[in-house]
Amino acid sequence: MTFSLFETSLDTDNKKIKDALECLLEAGLVYDEENPDIILFFGGDGTFLRCVQANLNRLNSIYLLGIAMGGTCFYYDYDIDHVATLVKDLLGEECFYINLPLLKLEVMSKGESSMHYAVNDIRIMSEEKTIKAHIAIGYDELEYYRGSGLCFATPSGSTGFNKSIGGAILDESIPGFTMSEIAPMNNYMVSSLRSPLVLRKDKNVDVIFEKCPPFKILYDNNVIDGEGIEALTVTLSTKKVRLARSPRYSFGEHISSLLLKEGDDGGDY
Repeated sequence: MTFSLFETSLDTDNKKIKDALECLLEAGLVYDEENPDIILFFGGDGTFLRCVQANLNRLNSIYLLGIAMGGTCFYYDYDIDHVATLVKDLLGEECFYINLPLLKLEVMSKGESSMHYAVNDIRIMSEEKTIKAHIAIGYDELEYYRGSGLCFATPSGSTGFNKSIGGAILDESIPGFTMSEIAPMNNYMVSSLRSPLVLRKDKNVDVIFEKCPPFKILYDNNVIDGEGIEALTVTLSTKKVRLARSPRYSFGEHISSLLLKEGDDGGDY
């Protein structure tokens, strides 16, 4: 089995990282920068997101595997103190691999388009004035939206910003994505959907802006200035992140451990 490292400028003088790399090599894994089977990354979720963006062109032919170094680690099952367990699982072929879908964002501005991809979410946000936009699913108009923005999230990204604005959490096995409104206007003259919308993988959402104020598009840890953007389309990409997970991984337990306080049973209804 071959591997390479994301961010080769990593502090290999760090004793724990140095010991981890030695453990991998002594177990028989071969370092191969050009044709790795697995790309390893050390850090937190921010490192994972950067790793995905840096490897967009070869995601369908490699696996990613993270070693946590602290912080929020939704995409990690192993930490720096348990590399021996990781090696045992890898060599024993006990790890399993899940496919995480990416959102594809097409941005139209002045007759030109650009493509961007997100493994977590895409957020359209204005902090100054109301966004006004027509939202359509396929060729059918859903609503004339007025509010502070929109959030599109994958199943794996649905537990982040999307959850904080009341969006639905999607099981990672669902081949779809969700759209949630951010502070929509609601009064006797204006109304909006006001509920998270879950869409299947072959659906696309078109957002056509009308007299749009200054806004930003945030996808994962990247930002696009919205000036001059006329429309955008969000759909599920055919690109996927193939993530290696521990045989002990459970979606339900993972969600519970990350999002609920220890001993919190949800309270009484």
